[in-house]
Amino acid sequence: MVAVPTDDEFDDLVSKALDSLPQKYTSKLLGSVAIVYADEPTQQQREEVKLRGDQTLLGLYQGVPLPMRNGVVRIIPD
Repeated sequence: MVAVPTDDEFDDLVSKALDSLPQKYTSKLLGSVAIVYADEPTQQQREEVKLRGDQTLLGLYQGVPLPMRNGVVRIIPD
């Protein structure tokens, strides 16, 4: 059986993971990325990634990848 972390423990894990990334990536590449987490994906997210009922979604990027932006800077965080 896998122990499920509390919300505070999960927040701490996410913070530690982000802090462990090299600054050369986080300072420029994550500047417009919002890190959001939820207990369950929405039905729309489940459908978009074709998630079956027995599968767990552990991460999802929603936005426009840098190579696809053609120099356009977005205002809204990805």
